[in-house]
Amino acid sequence: MLSISSQSARAQTCELADILFNRVQLEIVEHDDYETATVRTIEGNSANDELGKIVGEIYADRGAYVLQNTKDETVGLINPDFVVDPFQDCDRSETLEIVPVRDGSYIVLSGKTPVGTIAGRFPEADFSTEEGTVTLT
Repeated sequence: MLSISSQSARAQTCELADILFNRVQLEIVEHDDYETATVRTIEGNSANDELGKIVGEIYADRGAYVLQNTKDETVGLINPDFVVDPFQDCDRSETLEIVPVRDGSYIVLSGKTPVGTIAGRFPEADFSTEEGTVTLT
């Protein structure tokens, strides 16, 4: 498993589903030498869900994207192949992956079942792998 900076606390429940099992939008936030993405809902699972609500953040760190909740707790990693590794006690019977559909549009799959969509792009990142450097933009 990848090591994450000591500043990241780990969440205690499967909040990853609360973030990714929806229709969400990634909004890029530019910093001096890196980018992060704020994750906002664009459609909820129920009538009580607040549209446009910030539900998390994504940033690149040590070879993967880190997915955090709104309390800055790490809830999972997204590797350069867009396979998601939850940090909590989530159902791991199915592989969770993010599949690009076209530029700025992704489907979140649990096994072969669609469970969410992502609009927007992921933060720019260079990930070093055994095969070389992977640049995601």
